[in-house]
Amino acid sequence: MDHTQHIQVERDGALVKLTVKVPDEAMREAEAQLKEDIRRAVRVPGFRPGKTPVHLALAHYGEDAYKADLKEELIKEWLHKAMETHGFKPATAPKVDIKDFEPGKTLEFEASFEVFPEVEIPDTPTLELPEATSPEVSDEEIDGVLRDLRRRSAALKPREGPAQEDDVVRISRGGHTWEAEVDPEGTMGAQLLGVESGQEIVLKHDDAEETFIVESVYEVLLPEPEEVAEQYGKDTWDELREEVRGELFKQATLEAEHRMRIGALDALAENLALEAPPGLVEEVVDEEVQRFGGKQELKDEIRVAVKRRLRRELLARMICEQKGLLPSEDEVNAEAAEGDQDPDAVRARILAQRAADWVLESQRRGA
Repeated sequence: MDHTQHIQVERDGALVKLTVKVPDEAMREAEAQLKEDIRRAVRVPGFRPGKTPVHLALAHYGEDAYKADLKEELIKEWLHKAMETHGFKPATAPKVDIKDFEPGKTLEFEASFEVFPEVEIPDTPTLELPEATSPEVSDEEIDGVLRDLRRRSAALKPREGPAQEDDVVRISRGGHTWEAEVDPEGTMGAQLLGVESGQEIVLKHDDAEETFIVESVYEVLLPEPEEVAEQYGKDTWDELREEVRGELFKQATLEAEHRMRIGALDALAENLALEAPPGLVEEVVDEEVQRFGGKQELKDEIRVAVKRRLRRELLARMICEQKGLLPSEDEVNAEAAEGDQDPDAVRARILAQRAADWVLESQRRGA
């Protein structure tokens, strides 16, 4: 059967609207199949399974349920035909509007959705990439990590009297207990300065106030630097310091590489004027707003971040598809299993890395 004469397509940028009129023959076939399925599934007293007369089975099943199932099956089938016939890859879930439906006679519906853009990736795009930065590690960063290592190895001594700076305070509410550090520069920590064991206090956070009981206050007894070094398998504090420097340098190097990759994808996306479908952007924005507690005042800021992220993801997949860089399922599953990670997140990371590296290499080739 030629499906095209029963499907009309209107397109405006990323937005596609299909108007589908299901032909009479397809209606009859779908109804006959559904009635047979119902006859086989419905159990009516006095008849063996699968032998119930159709009219009794339908009466038992219910007319409304029959109409709803028929409509759902036909829409599902013909949406699939339309997508397959015209090669559409929906970016958003189709919104269906029934225009006319009567079992045995007609079904006409409209379906609107957005599709992903189709862009040809050039082999050697001409781009302006950000300059590569050399990773650097400051003494202040190293000192901060070493300070944290000493504090993790510290002993706690109950303090008699009010809490002082750097003390640890244990507070409770409703059967739950938390520990917090007294920090005059911190939003929560500053409110704990001067509290004492057994005291009832009101703490402000996230535009709310809650009452807590101070269970105890502890003085933090820091170990000697050499003791900390020994705990981490080093003979001296200087050796531990050098190891920290090396680890921070590795981290800074990875962050610099990540910035270059992000910059490469953003530069190519700008060059191609590539944008994610607006409807898809808004769907993801709404999800993110809910994740942040439904704070509508964050919506504009979230939208900017979502548009950039979706654009990179879209571009990365395009590059990998067109340049033969897609990972196999075995690759994705092996890496996901090794790190106990979600396969979808692993796949997205591989696509982004391979695509960005391809962009960077294309610039070296074209230099």
